Amino acid sequence: LYGFQQYAGVTVTTELQVAPTLVLSTNSLTFSSIEGSRPPAQTLRISEATAGPFSWSLVVATSSGGSWLSATPGNGNGDAVVSVSANPAGLGVGTYRGTITVNAAALSRSPQVVEVTLTVTSTPVFSLSTTSMSFQALPGADPSPQNVSLNLSGGGAPPWTAGASTTSGSNWLVVTPAS
Repeated sequence: LYGFQQYAGVTVTTELQVAPTLVLSTNSLTFSSIEGSRPPAQTLRISEATAGPFSWSLVVATSSGGSWLSATPGNGNGDAVVSVSANPAGLGVGTYRGTITVNAAALSRSPQVVEVTLTVTSTPVFSLSTTSMSFQALPGADPSPQNVSLNLSGGGAPPWTAGASTTSGSNWLVVTPAS
């Protein structure tokens, strides 16, 4: 630089400007359901990178299965948490797809699409290898253990618990594992 001595005492300040940008907590949601049961709602967080004011709206759509997908609230101002629900009532076993489009016209990276998948599995059917047992033992001795098999057909592997009860005596019958 020629003549830079003339600029002694001058301060130059720069500032980086970040464009207001739409930010979503996720770009996909997955729901799993056993026929006849409703999965828990999930959340979608909507925010703006610079914490500035903005308005947004949602468009919910499904490509199959009717209107099983919902999101509330459907519009708002500023950062928000949206509750997303899947209602499989009336849907058969299968995989269903939908989308939630988030529009925030004043922000970059808008609109954004959240892909939503709902998988409905058949109702599981439990069966036992036996429904009754008989134990024999000498007084003061433990009877030999016996096994019962728990069989599951249909979809999923839901939680289960087992308990023991007797019609006479005390708590001499034990089930392991209990779940």
